[in-house]
Amino acid sequence: MVRMKMRKDKRYHKNLVIGKKPDGTYIRKSIYGKTQGIVNIKVRNFLNVNKPEHISSTLTVSEWANKWLDSTKADVEYNSRQMYKDVLHANIIPAMGDCLLKDVNRSQVQEFLNNMIKDGHRCTARKNYMTLDQMFKLAIIDNLVLSNPLTNIKKPVYKAPEKRPLTEDEKAIIDSAELPLKDKAFVYTMRHTGVRREEIIAFTRGDINLKNDTISVNKAIYFKVNKPGIKGPKRKASNRVIPILDVLKPVLTEYLEKTDGKPSEVLFPYNGGNYTKSALRGYWGRIMENLSTQGLTATGITMHTLRHTFGTDLLASGIPIKMAQSIMGHGSAVMTGDVYGHVPENTLDVVRDKMNGRKKL
Repeated sequence: MVRMKMRKDKRYHKNLVIGKKPDGTYIRKSIYGKTQGIVNIKVRNFLNVNKPEHISSTLTVSEWANKWLDSTKADVEYNSRQMYKDVLHANIIPAMGDCLLKDVNRSQVQEFLNNMIKDGHRCTARKNYMTLDQMFKLAIIDNLVLSNPLTNIKKPVYKAPEKRPLTEDEKAIIDSAELPLKDKAFVYTMRHTGVRREEIIAFTRGDINLKNDTISVNKAIYFKVNKPGIKGPKRKASNRVIPILDVLKPVLTEYLEKTDGKPSEVLFPYNGGNYTKSALRGYWGRIMENLSTQGLTATGITMHTLRHTFGTDLLASGIPIKMAQSIMGHGSAVMTGDVYGHVPENTLDVVRDKMNGRKKL
């Protein structure tokens, strides 16, 4: 849906994409009105007047899906493009690839999504909805279909399982565990900086500044199947400088002193380079096996659990949310608050103590 904005003159405005020029740039049409309702009426009237009466294209869903992927997702990062590719080739093309694009209707798409939801695959259904919606919106612009069959279909709702931070007992076990130096430095760095998995394995020795007590987060690893590749941070906000806390500094100092390497070399290397996806999984598995012999009995603790714990501790320690956002590399403070703003079990006691202790005006 095109977003509506209010102008300085108090009129509402929608900017429609109605076609493409030979050079590939979009042709746009501006619609104005005193109220949102008037703008919506004008938009519907414009689209009805300018809608082709007949579509002669014999393009199939499969043919358009591949053209759409190549034309719109060529410049997105590898993992995002791969997600769309997997959705197309695992779900959409097998289900409706041979259908003519112009003949796909709302009922057909609704049934397709409903079957996924019935099988318990709400997340997959949501991804398929988003992919099809993008495909058909562009198909309308290119005059390949008359309408978008997803217009009157609600986007499937999916709520990811809530992540939990480490308990105080689990933190104590990890912080006091006897681990090989590399493993301890790896775990401590994740536990006390909150960096992402793809960020820590991209660190070079030169990213660690013990003089200023800072770490530069300026790159990340992505996996093409299993092979690692270097990319920029996840988003602009992910390019950041974070502090080395007192609890982390002696561990990193010892690790750097007892291992050799140039500033450009990988901080936590695997066979002289970056970890592959399978090697990283195996490495973390061995660390967890070691920790389990020292009392860490909980299952499902991942590298992201350590990031989640650090983010939760930031907010619980009273760090302003904008500062926490910067340290965690989030695009918005809302995300930081939503993800890490857990309500503690002793909420009532905390509120009671703080409010009872207020100074009376």
